[in-house]
Amino acid sequence: ETAFARFLTRLLGHYIPGLELVVMFLVVLLVGFLSRIWFGHKLHQLFERFFLSLPGVRKLYWAMKQLAYAVLRRNNQRNKFRRVVLFEYPKEGMYVLGFVTNEDTGRIDEVTGEECVSVYVPTAPNPLSGWVFFIPRSKIIGLDMSVDEGLSLILSGGIVFPEKLKRKSEGEDDAHLEG
Repeated sequence: ETAFARFLTRLLGHYIPGLELVVMFLVVLLVGFLSRIWFGHKLHQLFERFFLSLPGVRKLYWAMKQLAYAVLRRNNQRNKFRRVVLFEYPKEGMYVLGFVTNEDTGRIDEVTGEECVSVYVPTAPNPLSGWVFFIPRSKIIGLDMSVDEGLSLILSGGIVFPEKLKRKSEGEDDAHLEG
């Protein structure tokens, strides 16, 4: 009987065969888990410090990091893609799918003379690249689809299409379009 087994026996009031092995296994797992988190965090800090020290790369790295957080965060208030919309582009009768990223465009409203929203249009296959448009609110069409569904639609080249937006059968209404 080990000293650790005697300690556990005193702690619990009776001896349980093999308990010291189970506890030691859990301690090893916990130490491994904590060291992995610590090591991963330190490695991430090291790489980030390196990229931020490069003058030509610093701004690009920071912008890409912020965009990646906005795109990849799920079910989080920090996700900046608020809703999925359509708008005419590049000419009348052609529509582009985008994500409203900001409802308050401040000075841009003053310059254009219209209330605008900023809309991000990602490109396939890399959603981290794309365009930002400032579009009059009256010219966007809101869609009843999640950001995930919108990204899937864009990244699949239109192949993965949300069920609720597929052609309606007779008798259905247009409740899925918000206008």
